[in-house]
Amino acid sequence: MTSQSKPTILDDVRNHSRDTIMSEEKEFKLTPKAEQLLDALREADEWINRTALTVAIDKKSLNKWDVILLDKMNTAGLIEIRKIDHHGPIGYEWQYRAKS
Repeated sequence: MTSQSKPTILDDVRNHSRDTIMSEEKEFKLTPKAEQLLDALREADEWINRTALTVAIDKKSLNKWDVILLDKMNTAGLIEIRKIDHHGPIGYEWQYRAKS
C-alpha cells in the first residue's frame, strides 16, 4: 500500500479470504451430485443418517467428497447437519435434512 492510496477493509486479509467474500456475493449453482443429495433429503422430509442417505441415492457409502459437498450445502443454507451422540464404538452419528 502506498502512502497515497486509501486503506480498505481487505488490506490485511489474505487472498483466500477475499475469494470467500466474493463467493458469498455470487449465486450458488448446484452440481448434479449436489442436486441428487438435496433431492434425496427433500424426499426424506426428516432427519436422516448417512446410511439412509446412501440408500436414497443408490450408493454403497458416502465418500469424502460427498461429505465435503454436504458441508458446503450446509454453509450455503440449503441443508442442516447435526451430530447425535451414541454409546458404542463410534460414539456419534451424523444426520442431515433439507431446509424448507
